[in-house]
Amino acid sequence: MDSPHAFSILAHSLLRTARLLRRAASGLTSPPSASPAAPGSNPPSSHAPSAASSSPSPVPLAPSTTPAAATPSTTPAAATPSTTSDPRVPVLQIVLTHPRAPRVSADAGQILRDACPPPTLHYSDEYVAWHLGFPGPSATAAIVRSGSHPAGVFAITPRRFQLSGATSTGHLLSLLAVRPEHQGQDLDARIYTELLNVVQNRGLLTLLFADAHCARSQLLLMRTVERLGFRMKRLHPLVNHGWSARRAPPRTRDARVARVARDIGEVIDVIGACDDDHILWAAPDAAQLEHYLRDPRTRRLLVLEEEGRLTAAATVMLGEVVNKPGSIVQLPIMDALWIPEPTVERITALFRGTEILFEGSENVPRRASLVSAPNVSTLHPKLLSAAGLRPTGAVYDGFLLHPTGHPFLHADATNLEVA
Repeated sequence: MDSPHAFSILAHSLLRTARLLRRAASGLTSPPSASPAAPGSNPPSSHAPSAASSSPSPVPLAPSTTPAAATPSTTPAAATPSTTSDPRVPVLQIVLTHPRAPRVSADAGQILRDACPPPTLHYSDEYVAWHLGFPGPSATAAIVRSGSHPAGVFAITPRRFQLSGATSTGHLLSLLAVRPEHQGQDLDARIYTELLNVVQNRGLLTLLFADAHCARSQLLLMRTVERLGFRMKRLHPLVNHGWSARRAPPRTRDARVARVARDIGEVIDVIGACDDDHILWAAPDAAQLEHYLRDPRTRRLLVLEEEGRLTAAATVMLGEVVNKPGSIVQLPIMDALWIPEPTVERITALFRGTEILFEGSENVPRRASLVSAPNVSTLHPKLLSAAGLRPTGAVYDGFLLHPTGHPFLHADATNLEVA
């Protein structure tokens, strides 16, 4: 399965962001190396990217990081045995269970660490358990077993979406990985089938992210989608960007203040103002926003205040990357942002606020004058460039799926976090 490659692509990009931006902060500026073209040169609105094609081309399923939860259970919901007739080959079973069932997070964490050699995102047991505790209905995790040994994992997580002021519950497909010794056994194709069968039976809008650099999984995913008769919409590419204080506009004395939200209600107010008819906004409720704050990594909710009015919000965190065995580095990440009426000044203020928030943190450079942004696809490239952001190389595609059709399939982009 290509998922380990997807983990590595993002980790490489985060590390590359750190190196390039540290050079910039030290005055050793140089043009960024070649990277995928920035998206959205002809946006359908003043700030949304250009309309995505309604007939998607194949892309691979890639990992995300936010599985779900509800009431724990120790009884598997389903088991799909392997059909191999060779007695020397261990029987493989895809066991659907609840994410909080005993040992699920520990098994999932071990599989993710084994499947993803450095450099990669750091999947500690605590981090995986937090993901598997994401609040909402219909949470499902699957541990693929070879005999009694965990071989693979995936999760279906509850999410809440918003488009044109309307909201809808749905799913995010995430944490997909297979241990190296079980890759190439057609297990990835079986996982796609099992995963999409669950989604089809529930009939909810589903979002998945795909690493645009992979190849093999593209055909597997698209064949499964076509065979099961899903309606699919390709969203705008999610190009990872890095922000540097050195490249940002000069500081000015104005009334904009980026600060930690005083309460959940401030963020909900900003989300409610996001009524664009082209953007599928993440619309977490109060319980889900509270859960973000329980992230074992340092995560905060930021808001931008201008003359007593809230004009933007963001979730920011210290991302953890294993750059070599036994070594973990941290990098400030803005993983989701809500700006109903984006401007260069507002974008810059949010990133400066993130820089200041994490300055002096352990395992972060002496001055955290660099911030990674995996998903700024809702913002026009000209605004990003003017605010001091540059693409770093990692690119994801977003896909919306529904068994029969859904009004939110008209969306062209999403602000939901990737990493």
